[in-house]
Amino acid sequence: MRHMWRPGVHLKRHNGQGGYAGSGAARIAILYFVIAMLWILASDTALRWFMGQSPPQIAQTIKGWGFVAVTAVMLYALVRRLVGKEIAAQEALQAAQAQRLAELEKARIELERRVGERTADLSDANRILQQQIAQRQQIEGALQRAKSMAESANRAKTDFVASVSHEIRTPLTSIVGYADLLQGGDLSPEERRQYLTIVQQNAALLLTLIADVLDVSQIEAGQLRIAPVACGPGLLLMEVVDLLKERAAKKHLSLTLECPAPLPPAVHTDPTRLRQILLNLVANAIKFTQHGGIRIVARMETEASEPMLRVEVIDTGPGMSAEQLEHVFEPFYQTGETRDKKLGGVGLGLAIARELVEKLGGTINAQSWLGAGTTFTVRVPTQHQAAPQTPPPPERASAQLRGHILLTEDDAHIRRLVTIYLEHAGADVTAVESGMGAVSALRQAAASHAPVQLVLLDMQMPGMDGVQTAGALRAEGFAGPIIALTAYTMEGERERWIGAGCDDMVGKPIDRGTFLQTLARHLAAVGTRN
Repeated sequence: MRHMWRPGVHLKRHNGQGGYAGSGAARIAILYFVIAMLWILASDTALRWFMGQSPPQIAQTIKGWGFVAVTAVMLYALVRRLVGKEIAAQEALQAAQAQRLAELEKARIELERRVGERTADLSDANRILQQQIAQRQQIEGALQRAKSMAESANRAKTDFVASVSHEIRTPLTSIVGYADLLQGGDLSPEERRQYLTIVQQNAALLLTLIADVLDVSQIEAGQLRIAPVACGPGLLLMEVVDLLKERAAKKHLSLTLECPAPLPPAVHTDPTRLRQILLNLVANAIKFTQHGGIRIVARMETEASEPMLRVEVIDTGPGMSAEQLEHVFEPFYQTGETRDKKLGGVGLGLAIARELVEKLGGTINAQSWLGAGTTFTVRVPTQHQAAPQTPPPPERASAQLRGHILLTEDDAHIRRLVTIYLEHAGADVTAVESGMGAVSALRQAAASHAPVQLVLLDMQMPGMDGVQTAGALRAEGFAGPIIALTAYTMEGERERWIGAGCDDMVGKPIDRGTFLQTLARHLAAVGTRN
């Protein structure tokens, strides 16, 4: 048992039985000392007295001393008992104090453990809080960047809408204005021809703008499809030159095609998309070039593992600064306010070209020098193919139609226009404005022994739409071709209408030559079956 000390109390071990209180031990020692001294004094006195007494007196004295001895023993026992109780109390107190100290030590250790655990918990919580703060800061930063991007995109879209509105209104002004002039009766044949040409040119500009906007929407929606086939690169390049040489000639610009080495007779790529890319690049070069000309330089690169068709479009225009060159492929980006107002454009052509090149698995880049022109370089992967069989070009607007055609179109102006196209081509035409009218006309034609051989069907009509009408005509037993006549011309629409019971599709606005050739092909197939 441990030694403990408090003021006024001293505990020490005694015969292995514990310790005594300091005050109790002193009293016992004094008591024993007094008894011993009295005993010695009494013994000496008694001995001298005893030597001088008679036997009866000695007996009486012994008896008295016996009583005194018994009393002393009893007194000793009583004192010993009292001292034992005090010792036991002191030992119990010491044990209680030791137990209390042990409990306090245990409590201290437990408290230290809990404090350590709590400190660790607080440290973990602080670390988690710091991580959450860092994550929150990252999220706030990302949200701020997203907000800035959204605001930038919104501004770009607003600018785009304003630019598109301007680009639409500009050709519409010419179309509406010159159409109004054509209604007058005091125009010479040459003036009429010029005015009609202007109307056609501006209508073509509108179609190009609409096509670009639709291409952008398809690209953003991930719906742009690539259809690689065997095609002749030389023929495709010459077609691009043929389509744009008049536009270049009007600005007194040269437009040349150069092939330093012979191109393969055929390659494997998507000719429609490649043609669109090159038309965008060459048309853009013509638009910005005021003097000189445009060169198209094409060659094959065979050093890589896969053959690459490389086409450079080189112009002698004003060129671009490094900052303009950095953003030139961004949607809606235009290279300068003054130039844009003068030359027009909504900033979609180059963005579309870049997306199409990437869809083809190729690359596009631009080099430019202020005052020294710009060079766009396109590289697309190809595979050499056997030369494709090139069909003879169709005779534009000269196809002759023989047969009875049922036209279903709810718009009166389009119905009249298509009727004129068909009748001028030699067809017999029955024109109706609804699906129910088409079913009724089909029955009447069969009853009059002048059966319908081909149906032209507008797909978007009130009441019974084109899909329902096609189903009703098939239910009536009509087995001839049904040609969808529709303004829905995006990717996948042709398959949609064919799946609805049609055999082919003609898009609006109607290209007269392609339209008549399509009908002639289907009517010829009907004649072959009959």
